[in-house]
Amino acid sequence: MKAKKEQVLLLKKGGFEEMAVKSPHEELRLSKGRIMVTLYKTGTLLIQGNDKEIHQVNTLLEKTNILPKEVSGLTVGSDESLKGDTFGGIVVAVVKADDKIRLKLAQAGIKDSKQVPDYKIPEMAKKIREIAEYEIISLFPKDYNLDITKYTGVTFLLNKLHHQAYQCLIKHHPEKASIKHIVDKYPGCTVGHIIETKADENHIEVAAASILAREEALKQLITLSKAAGFKLPKGSTHVAEALKKLKEKKADLSFFAKVDFKNVLPFR
Repeated sequence: MKAKKEQVLLLKKGGFEEMAVKSPHEELRLSKGRIMVTLYKTGTLLIQGNDKEIHQVNTLLEKTNILPKEVSGLTVGSDESLKGDTFGGIVVAVVKADDKIRLKLAQAGIKDSKQVPDYKIPEMAKKIREIAEYEIISLFPKDYNLDITKYTGVTFLLNKLHHQAYQCLIKHHPEKASIKHIVDKYPGCTVGHIIETKADENHIEVAAASILAREEALKQLITLSKAAGFKLPKGSTHVAEALKKLKEKKADLSFFAKVDFKNVLPFR
């Protein structure tokens, strides 16, 4: 779950004592008996204890208006990248986590990719790969454009890719039926056990998936830029000049861009 320091400090009224932090990533650490509550600088709040103790802390947190959104047990978080970019295809990543993995991800400073500059993404992605199991599906524009025609739209394709990545990650797990799938909500999302707006901010496994998806997206754009002979821009706002250059080169736009995008149509 996400929390602010002043909210967590209210736990002291419930008998919690403040302790010294144990890593540079920690903002605050409180304890009461065997229960440990740690607030990280990313805003992630982790509670350590048995089920009964965690329930007691959640009850106290509800009184401070912190809504407990953290899911316990084994979960898979998924997110995508390049969905709204003119250049590049689409990437979906999933990350599997239990309570121990979530703690390690928080200690590593993992947070939603939107809060991380491009140059830090590879380093953060490396940490995630060392900590958690993951799966990545990366479609380059050529395959994306074929699938968009086949599946009649990006929403159907996204649903398929999120479900496919989730199934691939859990297929060998003995308790796969109990593993919850958390998806960062997008328009038309019909997959996942928990579909939540801003899930990448509320669930660290989804944040980790967003980092891996972003890293793969950046790799795609580098590969496509080399093939184009110049740097292709991210996003969809300042892309006309790049599309014009590709047309002048008589390049196959379906190799570089999403040809179903309206801003691409004049250059086809």
